[in-house]
Amino acid sequence: MKQENQKSSEELKQKLDSLFENYKNPDFDNSSIVERTLVKIRRERIRHRVHLLWVSSFSLAASVFIGFVIHYLFGLSSDLTDTDIRQLANSMPANECEEVILVTPKERLQLSKNAFVQYDAQGKMQVNGDIKEEYSDKELECSQLIVPAGKRARLQLADGTHLMLNSMSRVVYPQRFDEKERRIYAEGEIYLEVAPDKARPFIVESSDFDLKVLGTKFNISTYDALKETQIVLVEGSVEVTGTDKHKAVLKPNELLSLEEGKIVDCRSVDVADYISWTKGWIHLKGDDLSEVISRLQIYYGVSISCDKSLSNERIYGKLELKENLDDMLYNIQQIIPFKIHSSAEGGIELIK
Repeated sequence: MKQENQKSSEELKQKLDSLFENYKNPDFDNSSIVERTLVKIRRERIRHRVHLLWVSSFSLAASVFIGFVIHYLFGLSSDLTDTDIRQLANSMPANECEEVILVTPKERLQLSKNAFVQYDAQGKMQVNGDIKEEYSDKELECSQLIVPAGKRARLQLADGTHLMLNSMSRVVYPQRFDEKERRIYAEGEIYLEVAPDKARPFIVESSDFDLKVLGTKFNISTYDALKETQIVLVEGSVEVTGTDKHKAVLKPNELLSLEEGKIVDCRSVDVADYISWTKGWIHLKGDDLSEVISRLQIYYGVSISCDKSLSNERIYGKLELKENLDDMLYNIQQIIPFKIHSSAEGGIELIK
């Protein structure tokens, strides 16, 4: 490079010498003029190179900055995609209601008890067999199904996954799933039979865990009143991640317990005892009356308490989940004798 610059300077000097040859004047030193001209040209070249260097450096820095911004924004977008369904669910609280409620992007529908909501692959919806032209081209638009105390409902998602929602439960879900994954948000007690799809994992988010499956049957119970989240696997395999990022992989006939988002136990169980509610029964194998009452409070949305002398009484057998709480309590009375006292606040007390 240095030799090329010297050669270029010599050629330029020769041209300038020849240019001034025809304008020789004894009062002027032509060689001095030529030399000063060359110096000026060299300075301009250096200045031009420095300018180009600054422009190139600035362009490179700008490119790096823009690349960083794009990477950050796309990363942020990706991160938000992972949490959108939970954020959306938190912004869609389940208002107290007496009937099953379906909240779509366009309207709020009151449904009959034991309602069955279905979506086809295109997102078209049916309610108890009645077709509703309620679907959108926007895949991220979500609906919410809310089940109050004493009611249950069924839901078929666009991918063919079946859900059954127990009392005091809700699920937030897209009308259609995207091409990468199937993600929903669930609270309460829900039994799921997930449609197999290896290309799109099925993810259930809740307040204190994420659950990932490919195709399986399982039951989740996230009632706050029970102070323990339970996940029972019937078929297949699921991976559960707590809020502390610890993971556990469940096998069929296993129950995973979480407290405040942390995994505390995993054990083998008879899954029939945990999904019997889907058939309208509660299987009891020596459960304390206090434990049964805790579940009845959730199912029926009524405050129930009992004497300490009754709380440790054990119950065996099968109880039918009656629509009316009085009928359910009457059935329990046939096993454990007690009297029922109604308080002025609408609660119920069981006394000996």
